[in-house]
Amino acid sequence: MANSRNFYVAKNSCFTVYTVFQLQIAENVSSMCSTPDGKYVIFGYGDGLSAIDTETQEVRALWEQENLLVTDMVSYQFDDNIYVICTIDDLGNLHI
Repeated sequence: MANSRNFYVAKNSCFTVYTVFQLQIAENVSSMCSTPDGKYVIFGYGDGLSAIDTETQEVRALWEQENLLVTDMVSYQFDDNIYVICTIDDLGNLHI
């Protein structure tokens, strides 16, 4: 059964500007982060992660791996459309 949750994403660290959206999530979210520009929110869960566009609420990237629990993550932005997501799984392995 999907859970309905509201998520708030900071768009700019200098100002208090937020995008509010609601998603239906079928998995329990174990970690979450947003890109530095606030364009995407990345959710880690029991079998991988997904990146959601905050404007359209569409899945823009999906990475699935069986028996992988993402416990922590951080995102970096190198250019307007170049992002790197670093995650740590439940076994302490780093994934980039």
